[in-house]
This record gives sequence, C-alpha cells and structure tokens, in this order.
Amino acid sequence: MSMYESGEYLANNADWHAADSPWKAAKIDQILRRYSQAPRSIAEIGTGAGEVLITLGRLRPEVESLTGFDISPDAVRLAKANLTPGDIATFCLGSPASGDRFDLVLLVDVLEHVEDYWAMIRSASSISSFVCAHIPLEMNVLSVARPKSLLSARRQVGHIHHFNVETALAAFTDQGLRIVGFDYTFGAIDLASAGFKRRVARLPRKLFAAVSPRHAANILGGASVLILAASPSVDGVPTT
Repeated sequence: MSMYESGEYLANNADWHAADSPWKAAKIDQILRRYSQAPRSIAEIGTGAGEVLITLGRLRPEVESLTGFDISPDAVRLAKANLTPGDIATFCLGSPASGDRFDLVLLVDVLEHVEDYWAMIRSASSISSFVCAHIPLEMNVLSVARPKSLLSARRQVGHIHHFNVETALAAFTDQGLRIVGFDYTFGAIDLASAGFKRRVARLPRKLFAAVSPRHAANILGGASVLILAASPSVDGVPTT
C-alpha cells in the first residue's frame, strides 16, 4: 500500500498543502486566459484536498463540471469536506474511466509522486485534448549542492522524481503533445514561509527571477513550471 493510501502522507502533511491551492488555481486561470481557453468540463488527477479544483470553479463560473480523482481515501475525504454551498466539484476515489472525456485535465504537483509519470501523462491526454500541469523544479544548482534537500522531499512529501524545466517540458513532448505555453511560478517568493532559511533566500530569488526566471529556477530553485499542452490534432491555439 502506498503512503497516500495508508495514511502516512496525511500524517506528514495535515492539510495536504491546501493553503497553497488558491495561488496555484490563480496561476492556472491566468495561463488559460492567455491562450483563450474556456473549458466547460475540468478533471484533476491527483486532486489532493481538492482546493485547486474548487477555487478554479469559483474563478470560472462558466464551468459546468469539475471532477477530482485521487487514489487516497484521506484526500477524497478532505476534498469533500472543503466543499461549500454553491461549489459544483465532485470527488472520486480512483482514476478516470477510459471512456471519460473532459475539456481539460489538470496534473497539479502530482507527476513527481508517481512511479510512471509518462503513463499518467498518456492517461490524461487520452481523455482530453488539453493538459495543464504544475511541476516543481527541484533539479537546480542549489539542490545538487545540497542533496539532503532532495532526500527530505522524498521522505516528507513523496517526491521520487526531480525535474528541471527542460525535462519537465520533454515529458510532454516525448508523449506526442504540443506545448502551447508555459510559465515559471515561484512559490518560494509568492507564498509565506515560516522557515528562516527560506525567508533569507526570498530576496535574492526575487531579484534573480525579475532578471531571468529561467536562470533563477535553474540556479536558486524555489520554482515550478506551469505547462499547458495540447494534442497535435488541436488547431487554432496560439503558442509561445
């Protein structure tokens, strides 16, 4: 049984990172608007506490259905508890069925957790023409110099793969998808942190990111990449 199904992950991460979810949902909303995407049905695989999907529904009242899937009973329970009157999201234990279809599939901070992330990308693209993924960029100069940080992420939050922006983008193009666009996101800058070391690192990261987001991510870390990818058959979508 995996740490997500056994209760171990919840024991180590009591809120399942729900506090960061409104920020992630806002970033997803921004990239969808930039590329004129107005999905009516959205699914999220690995939905966790469900707050990304719930918040996205509040930001986009035109959405008709929101469906979150997770293999963890703890996550599904938390997600259902986070619903408020008026929210239309539903949450399911397990994975989408092969015959399901959605306008957009979200993979938010999940690919680094699964043994076969290629298979997850293929699964997502089999049920939607558009996939939007948020992936932490943990392979950077600072983390290579401090390998204990990668081992800590492995133990605490179950990250078994580590990406830089090039390998994250390649994960999608290797599966035949087209990159519509991508953004760097800097949670280490935008989100409050109680850790002393992270507070100290925030200013140089902020200054470096203002000059070159790519170099800031590759050298100092504290960044993720938000990717919008489409099936090759999709026409009429501008790309960066």
